[in-house]
Amino acid sequence: MIVHVVEGAPCSGKTSFVENKMTQQDIVYDYDKLVTALGKRGGHTVDKHISHSVALKIRQQIIDMLKRGWVSPDNAYIITRSATKALKDSLEGLTVEYHKMEATLEECLARLALDNDRPDKEAWTEIITAYFEENDKEDKKMDKLEKFKSLSIGKADAEKDIDLINKYSVEPLTPEEVYCFSVVLCDNDIDRDTERFVDESLDALAPLFLGKTGICDHRWNAREQKARIYRCEVEDTGKKNKLGEPLKVLRACAYMLASQTEIVDAIKAGIMKEVSVGVSMGACTCSICGAKMGWSGCRGEEEHEKGKKYDGKLCIGELKDAKDAYEFSFVAVPAQPGAGVTKSLESLSEQVEDVKANLDSVPLESRDALMLELQKYKESDEDRKKREKSVAKAKEIKEKYQK
Repeated sequence: MIVHVVEGAPCSGKTSFVENKMTQQDIVYDYDKLVTALGKRGGHTVDKHISHSVALKIRQQIIDMLKRGWVSPDNAYIITRSATKALKDSLEGLTVEYHKMEATLEECLARLALDNDRPDKEAWTEIITAYFEENDKEDKKMDKLEKFKSLSIGKADAEKDIDLINKYSVEPLTPEEVYCFSVVLCDNDIDRDTERFVDESLDALAPLFLGKTGICDHRWNAREQKARIYRCEVEDTGKKNKLGEPLKVLRACAYMLASQTEIVDAIKAGIMKEVSVGVSMGACTCSICGAKMGWSGCRGEEEHEKGKKYDGKLCIGELKDAKDAYEFSFVAVPAQPGAGVTKSLESLSEQVEDVKANLDSVPLESRDALMLELQKYKESDEDRKKREKSVAKAKEIKEKYQK
């Protein structure tokens, strides 16, 4: 017996794919059709109500029956929008094949127009369009991901490191001609986007950052190049991150010309200290179920939301599969609180006390709202308008079907 997991967007052809392959000796679990049958009558419905959780429990019961041999079909088909980590884990021990429907947005909308089981065309058009927009947005985000860090401890040594530095210079430099500094690029802690780099991503990014340039505000032009990384490695801090795991940081050593006195003085004075990394990641997945993570939550069947706890476990986006490292930039507003140009321990203590004093002035119940407002400044006006429009439409659809 083979279990076939068929996933894809609404109207991407999942049901047709199964109908063309199944025989009388096969069984089929269709999530959308089951939710419809458990909820409202007469075709597909947008609002899942409590039928969502019931449908998942029925799916698990079918899987348990397959594992125990209580039913023995030739093939079992599971039709779903996303093959989540929870689903994959539940199928462990069975022979499984995965099939993803690669239909385009235009193809799905064309099929929707001919689908009599989905009478509310406008609502389903919004859902299908949002599905592809979210996928496209996440893909672009992974291609050029920027993560910010703030303050750390350590220093670089131009005298000892001059041989490494000269591997990247056209003409040999002397220790007196360069200014070196140590900087934490990123870590495995939870950042203000409720995301984090997993340990494997830090290990993969370390060699990718060697020789990469340091610029300002992610402006990609030759005039903005200020520094270059000549050493990069993962460091265990001996501390714990917010998840209670060993806190690891990606530390780099970089050099610039000592003649750039204005920038050197700004770094020494602590004026330029926050940095952001520009990297390409293959995936951002839900820490709960492994599904692809969207702006505020995953798109798996469980629809976990970032920042919420499920059975005591916090839902966050896990950044995986490092593809490339582009640069690091000096920036004004950090999103990951832990990286930046390194300074002395004495200066660090002063900075910590200053941050604590300012944070204490904000009421505890207002801090989440404050962070949400600050986060909005990272979005372009166009992205913010799209998100607000999607949220408004989702509320409208929900209220319509709850009446």
